[in-house]
Amino acid sequence: MTKRSVLDWGATQFIRVGGVFVVIAVVLIFLYLLYKVVPLFSNINVEATSPHQISQSHTDTIPPIYSGIDEYSSILYSVNKSGNISYYDLRGGKNPPSDALLPSHLSSSDIIAHSLITQLPFDHYAIATKDEEGGKAFVVTHQYAISYPNNTRIITPEIMYPWGEKTLPINSNTQKIALREDDDRVIVATAFEQSITLYEYTKEQSLLDDEMSFELEREEILSVNHSIDFLLINFDLRWVIALSRNGEKTFFPLYKSNIANHKQEVVGKNSKITQAKWLIGELSILVGTDKGEIEQWFPIREQGREKYQKIRTFKLSKHPITTVAGERLRKGFVATDNQGNAGVFYTSSENHLNTQKVVDKALIQTIVSPQDDEILFLDKDFQWHHWKVDNPHPEGNFKQIWQKIHYENYSEPKYLWQSSAANQDFEPKFSLTPLLFGTIKGAFYAMLFAIPLAILGAIYTAFFMSKRMRQYVKPTVEVMEALPTVILGFLAGLWMAPFVEKNLMLLFLMLFALPLGILLFGFLSSKLPKPTSAFSLQNRFITIIPLVFALTAICYIIADPVQNLFFDGDVRLYITQELGITYNQRNALVVGFAMGFAVIPTIFSITEDAIYSVPKHLVNGSLAMGASPWQTLIGVVIPTASPAIFSAVMIGLGRAVGETMIVLMATGNTPVMELNIFEGMRTLSANIAVEMPESEVDSSHFRILFLAALVLFMFTFVFNTVAESIRLKLKKKYAEL
Repeated sequence: MTKRSVLDWGATQFIRVGGVFVVIAVVLIFLYLLYKVVPLFSNINVEATSPHQISQSHTDTIPPIYSGIDEYSSILYSVNKSGNISYYDLRGGKNPPSDALLPSHLSSSDIIAHSLITQLPFDHYAIATKDEEGGKAFVVTHQYAISYPNNTRIITPEIMYPWGEKTLPINSNTQKIALREDDDRVIVATAFEQSITLYEYTKEQSLLDDEMSFELEREEILSVNHSIDFLLINFDLRWVIALSRNGEKTFFPLYKSNIANHKQEVVGKNSKITQAKWLIGELSILVGTDKGEIEQWFPIREQGREKYQKIRTFKLSKHPITTVAGERLRKGFVATDNQGNAGVFYTSSENHLNTQKVVDKALIQTIVSPQDDEILFLDKDFQWHHWKVDNPHPEGNFKQIWQKIHYENYSEPKYLWQSSAANQDFEPKFSLTPLLFGTIKGAFYAMLFAIPLAILGAIYTAFFMSKRMRQYVKPTVEVMEALPTVILGFLAGLWMAPFVEKNLMLLFLMLFALPLGILLFGFLSSKLPKPTSAFSLQNRFITIIPLVFALTAICYIIADPVQNLFFDGDVRLYITQELGITYNQRNALVVGFAMGFAVIPTIFSITEDAIYSVPKHLVNGSLAMGASPWQTLIGVVIPTASPAIFSAVMIGLGRAVGETMIVLMATGNTPVMELNIFEGMRTLSANIAVEMPESEVDSSHFRILFLAALVLFMFTFVFNTVAESIRLKLKKKYAEL
């Protein structure tokens, strides 16, 4: 065996092994992405533990009027109508001693109404009491102190009064109370029979002793045509809502100057209301009915006016709903019925996650832990039933990721991506559809710019240009591919985008003048009787360069006069104001130029090689039969090279789809679904680059970003595979010629 044979064999084996490892690497990448994505679609897991019995020694009035759990899911508390608090250690330790909810000066009073104000960071309640002096309202919060004696964690419940000894006078006949406050004011609503008394106080806090002072600004009576069984005020003090068990609903917008004249009434139909609770964020109301359904209502804007509408309905069973409890961190909730069934739901995706029977009796209270991983149910015999819940990704379903969702604060269903915000009750929006749309949009405009220039340039270079000139042009174009895309993105975002915005008229004129001018030049030069060497087909592009500069100069000179004559001096304002088309400085037009510039070398190089590699005997045979060079090009060369040209386009498209830095720096990076070339977009790759470093490991956001990577991987893999398959077919075809 000769030395050359040994080297050939060694090179063959090395390439073969390298190819196998490349395939293995691609498969491992796919499997790793799949490994990260699969848990996103895993089912909820519910584990029931032994029930906890609360004895008579812990609560003297049964059932408790309200209950809660500490932030560590360790201490359960129950409050009865007399204001006594009983505690129960869920971890099997010693129960903390009982306590009194009411402050000392109200110790002889009874609780006549209560309502939850907020659960974050601690449970805050509005309490209404009555004594011989009349009705009073105050705020109480349940907090917990932690100590570590002998290296053992001890949680000690505490009752705190944010207003100190201050109480607000209310109607002594109060049956329901709702209270909300912000930095400057307090709104209190009390209900009696078919009327609501609304109190609005201004609030001030002393800088010296932190003492609160309140001043009544408004007291108003609001009348409804039904009983008031549920009374609610939302967090931003915009709505007072009264609901009747018979199904009637009345919504009072607090932001109206005369709220009584702007109320919205919804007459109950067919079903009766059994429960009404806020969903986290307090825009949506969850309304349980006697038909086993839970309705979600939230305000939408129509014709400049906000009104509450029923958006979606969830079905638990055929039996009346007894409790509804919203999760504290997400837009999910738990509902129970009078037959002991409990269901876990997620609102935005309308996802019914789980339904199980807790016990064969009615459930009267439900508590969701602060981390949404435990649920407590109180049955009518006063036993607490405990669920441990593993539900890390309730957002992980097909509808949430790919279909339109009707989110709060939106008047209609939309595709939205918004993964974070400043407030705690924000609902993440994880639709990949606008990102996929932005990816395709950016690639489309890039290919629209790159394909004609790359393919026509490759045809001219390979078929018409002289060999000597080709030796300079082809390497020069291929060197363009070595330019870092971050540089192209930097130039596009900081130089090209402002330049295009400022010279939009010049750009439009050039888009028409350059192609038409070059075509006219080619037509006229072809009519010359004897083409000189300067105008020969091989060297004609050299004479076109001055023509391009001349046409550009002419366009620059006439841009302002044309703009003043037809577009009132500013074509951008004309587009936005007269045509109603949005214009953003960093848009798809800029991306098309910048990313097209990055894609051109790929398409050009493959296409030029394919055309230049067409067997010469085919070309010579066509010419010998009397065909002109153009006829030979159209009839022989391009059909023969068409598979490779298609392969080049597919590879270029794959490059455009996977591009990151250019679209990251040259677009507004906004996930909108607009075909408008003057609008920005966000692509899958750019979104991964921006948000992956900030995402919480193994969170839904984290895994959906991996899903985006998997979609991008499959997209580019398919395109590149098709392109490679066509290239191999082309190689086989040439081998047979």
